Amino acid sequence: MPGLSSPELDDDSEKRAHPSEIAASIQKDLQLLVDTLSLQIQLLNSPSGEMLPALWKARATAERGLRLSELLIRRIADDEGSQDQ
Repeated sequence: MPGLSSPELDDDSEKRAHPSEIAASIQKDLQLLVDTLSLQIQLLNSPSGEMLPALWKARATAERGLRLSELLIRRIADDEGSQDQ
């Protein structure tokens, strides 16, 4: 379970992705992270063993959001650089 697929982060998609698409992906990931952390808090009192997978999912989602935000920052900088020319 460690890691989620991130089609937005492959080389070809990175060149085509519009900043609004990247922002929407970040928003979706952050919502999933909030939901996952909420579940994790609920599972603190549950001895069922579901907490470790929830932690991995939260970590993978946060990592994906981080990478998407880095991509968005690069895209915005590139767009601003091309406008200056």
